[in-house]
Amino acid sequence: MVTVEIQVVTSTTDPYVRYHGKTIDQPLNSDFWTIQKEAIISTVRGGITHTQKLELENGSHYVIYSNSAAEGYPHNARIIINGELVAEGDITRRNQLKADFSVGIPPTLPPLPIIAFMFLPFAVGVGLVIGSRI
Repeated sequence: MVTVEIQVVTSTTDPYVRYHGKTIDQPLNSDFWTIQKEAIISTVRGGITHTQKLELENGSHYVIYSNSAAEGYPHNARIIINGELVAEGDITRRNQLKADFSVGIPPTLPPLPIIAFMFLPFAVGVGLVIGSRI
């Protein structure tokens, strides 16, 4: 298990109170506030800052954020995982923001270059040939 900090930060000029919802590793319905009440993280007018720390299994995960705003009232949203911006976009109820991330998996290193050895013969003394690596 790995401790992960997930942060959702939004800003908007939307003058109405909206539901804000988030799920981890599961879908978020476009009308989550009516049928997925456990996904509600806030009900406010304006932007939010929501932070959650939790333990996740090693592997790949995802977070989905949305709100109840109608078209024409987008909220600029950012999903930040362990201090790193992973996803950003203008979000309404029909346009969700998804952030894919992995925890506990070492980063993939680029392949090492292949080093070729060449043998260049050269003469040492009379009739003696020695190979040399470069």
